[in-house]
Amino acid sequence: MTPLDAAWLAVDADGGGEDARLRFFALLLETELCVPVQPGEAGAPLAFDFSEGPAALAFDDDARMAAFFEGPTEYVSLSGRALAAALARAGLGLGLNFGDAPSAQLLDAAAIGWLAAEMGGRLEAEALAGPLRLGPPQGVDPALPAALAARAAAFPGLIAEAWLVRLGRDGPAETGPGGLVALVALAPAARRAAEGLCAALAAAAAPHAPAGEAVDAAALSAGDELLRAAARVGLPLHAPPSPPDDAAGAQTPQTPQTPPRLR
Repeated sequence: MTPLDAAWLAVDADGGGEDARLRFFALLLETELCVPVQPGEAGAPLAFDFSEGPAALAFDDDARMAAFFEGPTEYVSLSGRALAAALARAGLGLGLNFGDAPSAQLLDAAAIGWLAAEMGGRLEAEALAGPLRLGPPQGVDPALPAALAARAAAFPGLIAEAWLVRLGRDGPAETGPGGLVALVALAPAARRAAEGLCAALAAAAAPHAPAGEAVDAAALSAGDELLRAAARVGLPLHAPPSPPDDAAGAQTPQTPQTPPRLR
């Protein structure tokens, strides 16, 4: 059983709930996939016609791919993130792990378009290098941290802590409050899904961001110095350690699009 199989079984056990689907897609984005290609077509994926529309195939294990094709086949190795972007541009869906795998899915072009749109919003490592200035996230609607906190809560055991701050460069030429960033401390098990988790946070924040501003997300290791600074000035986006038993749970805000239904 692969990690994608386990993530799909969690979706099934949860009755297809949104939180479980988000975790599945976050992992799919970061999984290295075997993508069968057309011989002599410079890596163009094999596409097949289904009732839901044309779709390429991909497998999270080369043995699964060989079993499906009953022998060796030419393929390229791509991350789920790179494959989703390519398929979205081509208007193709994705047949994932066809065969006997628990995670076997057919995602139509609309689902792949949603997945590709979820990929933005992660700060690259170089953006967090050098002298930085952190400040409180002034000028935001309370709905913004609420939306981020609700999305972070959808990944129990993966996000250890998260803070909303304004982050800018520190220097005499730098003015202004800085950009809005969710700084996230990841548990070790979440490192493979870092980009997907950041993308999900950015997507949840988008409807509530101040006019003309974007909200980025950055994944850090627990204990990072930036997290200690964020704890002093930022808004917490994670649950308190010991909430009262009768505390009302936060309602998950609705975003313009929700994760596609699987199968």
